[in-house]
Amino acid sequence: MATAGAHLYEWSKAFPQSPAPIICHLTDGLVTDSPYQGVDLAGWAARLATISTQDGPALVLNAFLSASTAPVTSFPSEAAHLPEPGPQLFSISSPLPEPMIRNAHSAGIDIAPGARGFVFNADLATLVKFLEIGTRVEVRHG
Repeated sequence: MATAGAHLYEWSKAFPQSPAPIICHLTDGLVTDSPYQGVDLAGWAARLATISTQDGPALVLNAFLSASTAPVTSFPSEAAHLPEPGPQLFSISSPLPEPMIRNAHSAGIDIAPGARGFVFNADLATLVKFLEIGTRVEVRHG
């Protein structure tokens, strides 16, 4: 995340009128490098969220990948009942902005108020939907 943040910072300064930056963090949940440079995962995610363009702050989206047969949780609005590392990943995931909520609705996914950019126990199909919902942007003309 430190490396992504450095690139994202430079990019947002070079292109301040672009859409808000989006970070898609794909993980197996095994944290092997926290703290890094004295900052834990939550701290790095908070730092990323301070990077912005004129369109708004960076969005941090998280996908926990697993081969488990446990149910997939997509875009939850609370961390209740999620096993580890679900609650921590949920806490660093950005709330979904309105365009992503519309993307989810068009993909047939019901989104509760306060939904976060987070999927837990994702399989390949869920990962593809997660990326489509989180990265498809509206083209503005004019």
